[in-house]
Amino acid sequence: MIKALEIFSAILKEYLSLRFNGFKNINPIELNKERFRIRAAFIAVIIYLKNNNSRKSELVLVEANEWLKLNFHKENFFSSILNDIPEDLSSIIESSFANFSSIDDVDIITLYEDLLSIESFTGDIETTISNAKNYRNKLGSYYTPKSLARKITQRTIDTFFELNYNIENLSSSKKTDISKELLDDLKEITFADFSCGGGIFLLEVISYFVTLFEKSNLNSTEKDVLLVNIAKNIYAYDVDCIALEVAKILLTLKINQTSSYSLINYNFSHCNFLLHSDFEESSFEKQKIFSSGFIYHSKLSVDNKNLKKVDVILGNPPWEKIRFEEKKFYALYDNIISNAHFKSSRTKEIRKLKEKNIELAEFANSFKEEINLAKAKLKKDSFFNLSHKGELNTYALFTDAAYKLKTKRGVIGLVLKSSIVTSQVNKLLFNTLSKSNSLIAIYDFINRKKIFNIDSRERFCFLLLGNSKTNSFSVSMNLLDCDDLNKSKSTVILSSSDLFLINPLTGMLPNFSNKDEINFLIRVSKNNPYFEDVYDDVKFGRIVHFTSHSAFITKNKTSENLGIFEGKFFNQFDNKYSGFNDVDDKLRYGNKSSSRIINDSEKEDILFYPESRYFISEKKWMELSKNHSEDYMLCWRSLTSATNTRTCIATVLPFIPASQSVQFLTTNQYDLFYLNGLFNSVVFDFILKKKINGIDLTQNLIKQVPVPNNQLLDEKLELYDTVLSVKNHISFLVSLLYKNDTKLVQLVNINQYSNSNNNLLNRFEIIRYIDLLFIYLYRLGNNEIRLLLGSFIKQYSENDIEWFIESYSKLKSNKSIGSTCISSTHFPPNS
Repeated sequence: MIKALEIFSAILKEYLSLRFNGFKNINPIELNKERFRIRAAFIAVIIYLKNNNSRKSELVLVEANEWLKLNFHKENFFSSILNDIPEDLSSIIESSFANFSSIDDVDIITLYEDLLSIESFTGDIETTISNAKNYRNKLGSYYTPKSLARKITQRTIDTFFELNYNIENLSSSKKTDISKELLDDLKEITFADFSCGGGIFLLEVISYFVTLFEKSNLNSTEKDVLLVNIAKNIYAYDVDCIALEVAKILLTLKINQTSSYSLINYNFSHCNFLLHSDFEESSFEKQKIFSSGFIYHSKLSVDNKNLKKVDVILGNPPWEKIRFEEKKFYALYDNIISNAHFKSSRTKEIRKLKEKNIELAEFANSFKEEINLAKAKLKKDSFFNLSHKGELNTYALFTDAAYKLKTKRGVIGLVLKSSIVTSQVNKLLFNTLSKSNSLIAIYDFINRKKIFNIDSRERFCFLLLGNSKTNSFSVSMNLLDCDDLNKSKSTVILSSSDLFLINPLTGMLPNFSNKDEINFLIRVSKNNPYFEDVYDDVKFGRIVHFTSHSAFITKNKTSENLGIFEGKFFNQFDNKYSGFNDVDDKLRYGNKSSSRIINDSEKEDILFYPESRYFISEKKWMELSKNHSEDYMLCWRSLTSATNTRTCIATVLPFIPASQSVQFLTTNQYDLFYLNGLFNSVVFDFILKKKINGIDLTQNLIKQVPVPNNQLLDEKLELYDTVLSVKNHISFLVSLLYKNDTKLVQLVNINQYSNSNNNLLNRFEIIRYIDLLFIYLYRLGNNEIRLLLGSFIKQYSENDIEWFIESYSKLKSNKSIGSTCISSTHFPPNS
C-alpha cells in the first residue's frame, strides 16, 4: 500500500510540474481537472493489476483499458478517462509502473481514500506534495473500515429479517433453510447507500448473502442468480464519480459477474444526494463539474424521480457543515495559505493571492456562490424539514433523507457523529425518530482506538432505525472497538419518555457511560424538580461581546470606561484566580492570550483584584444593562466540556461588564450564595457532565438540571454546634470563601450567623461540607456517592469518599457533624 502511494505521489509531482511549472497564475479549474485525471487513471490501473496476476506487455494503461472494455462495458467511466490520456502523462504512468509488483497488500477502497489526502502545490520551480487532507475534508471522505462496515451491515440486515420475518440473528445461524417464500422475497429486497464512496457497505451486503447462501440448501446456480438479483437491487449515489465507479466495478467483481455491469450501472447515480431537482444533467456534464472542483453545484443534483423508497439503507455519510471554509479552499492552491495558522496573516495572504490570480478569485466566488445557493435551497426544501434548521450538518440531512426514503418495512443503519443523538441542534429530527418508535438501537463510540483516522476524541455512533415493535430502544455508550457491538454488558434499554425525563427541553440522549449513571439520572430527575421550575424568576444573560461591541471597547483605561471581567479571571468560589496584572502586551493581546495565576498572598490582599485588558464605555454599558437593576450576579464560565475536571465553574460577582465567555443569572440576593454552592457542587457538576454536548454551558442546560426541592432547604441541621436550615448552612459556608473579597462585603455580611465555629475550617473542608450538604439534599445512596465522587478523583480521594458516607449517615440520623479527622489534599479545578 505504501509503495502504491509513493508511486501516485511521484506521478502527481512529475506530471503537474511538467504541466504547470513556469505558470505565474494557474487556472484552478484546469489544475483540478488534471488532479482528477491522474487519480482516475491511477486507480483504474491499480484495479486492473489487482485482478490480473500477470501483465502481457509493458503498456499497463493499454492493458488496463482493454481489460475494462472487455469485462465491463466499452463505454465504462475509466475507459473514457484512459482513452483521452495526454502522451506526457501516459509516459510518466508507464515508467512509474514498470517495476511495480507488490499489489497483494493493496485494498482498493482504502487506497482511494488515501489518494484524496495527497495534495500538490505547484511553485515556480517544481510541484511539492503534502498530506494536508484539505480536499478529503471538503468531500467528507473518511471511509468506513471493513470490520466496522461488516458488523453494521450484519446487524442492520439481521434486524430487517427479525422485524419482518421473525428470524433472529440470521447471520449467526449455523445452517439456514431458505423457504420458497423467502427465496422469492430476497429477489425483491432493495438496498441503498446515499454516499457510497468506494462501496464498502455495498460489498458487505453481498458478503452477507454469500455467507448466508453457503449455509443454505441452495445449489450454485441458484446462489449466483440470487446474488445478481441482489446486486441489481442496490442503489448507490456519490458526488465523487471516481469513487462511484470504483464501487460499481468492485461490486460486479464481488458477485463474479462482470457482465452485469450494465444492469448495476443503471442504479448508480453520480450526484450530490442532498441536492434535488426536476431535471438531471448528463453524466458528461456532471463529470465536468465535479472534475473542476465543485462539490455543491446545481448541475450535480439528483432527479426527484430517482428518489426511491428502499428496504435497507446503509452508509457513513459525510459529517461536515455546509459552508465555505476559506482556509481549506485556498490551501488547495497555495502552500503559504496552508501554513498560515493565524487568521490575520491568512486573510492578508488570501487577498494578495486573489489580486494576483483573477481566475482563482472567480472560481472562489463561484464555489462559494454554489454553496450558498445549495444552503438556501435546502433551507426551503420540505423534504429536509426535520434537519434543515440552524447551521446545516450533512450527517443530519442524510439521516433525514434516509428516514423519508425508508419503506414501511425498511431498516436504516448509519454511521454518524454522536451529536445526532446528543446535540440540541438535532432535537426535531431525533425527537421524531424516538416518538415514532423508529429507534431500534444506538451504539456510541469514542474514537480512542482510531477506528477512523481522525481525532481520537471524536465521538460517533451506529444508529439503527426501523419500525420498532415497542417504544423502547437499546443504547450502548463509550464503545471503543468494532467487536464491542457484540457485547451486551453495557447495553441499556431506554424510551422516549426516559429521555424527556432527563432532558425535558430537548429529549436528547445524555452522555452516560454505564447503567448506574443512567439509573442515577433517571432517579434524580423523577425525585427532584427542574431548575427552571424552582427558579422561574431568575434572569439569564450574556451581555458584552468583543466583536459585536468592538466600537465601544478599548485597551486603555479611562474615567469614562469600565474594565471587562473575563471567564479566565475566576474559578470556583474565587474572583481572584487570574488576571493581566503585570502581563506583557504580547501575552495580553496575542492570538492565544495568557493571563497569570494570582498567588495566595495577592488573594489575601483585600485591595488586589484581577486587571482587565479591555474596557467598555460606561455609557454603552449602562445602555446594554438597562434591564438589570441588581447589585450582584451569579456567573459561570460558558466555555467548558464534559471532559474538564469540573464542567461548571461558578462564582458571585458584582454586576459588572463581563465578556461573552461569561454567562450569568440574577435573582434575589439572598439566594445567590446558595445557588453558587449548588452550581459548584459535585452533584450538580456530575449531572451537567452527562447533559452537555459540545463546549458551551448554556442556560437551556442549566434549566434542565434537577435541583433540590425548596422544602428540603428549610430542614434544620446541626453543624459545628450551630443549628441552621440546610440553605443557611450552605450560604454561610460559601460566604466564608469570599471573606477577603471586598466587592462582596454586603453579601458576605447578610450571610453571617452568630455562634458558628465554621470559621475554623480551611478552604478544602468548607467546600467538602458544601458538597456533603448537597449530597444530603439530593438524597443520594451510598453506591451513588461512590459513583459520583469517583468522577472527581482529582478533588476527592478514597478516604474522602469514606468520610462522605460516614458523615452523610450522621446527617440522616440527625447527629451533629463536627471537624473531620481525615486529612486530604484539595486539587483545584482546571482553569
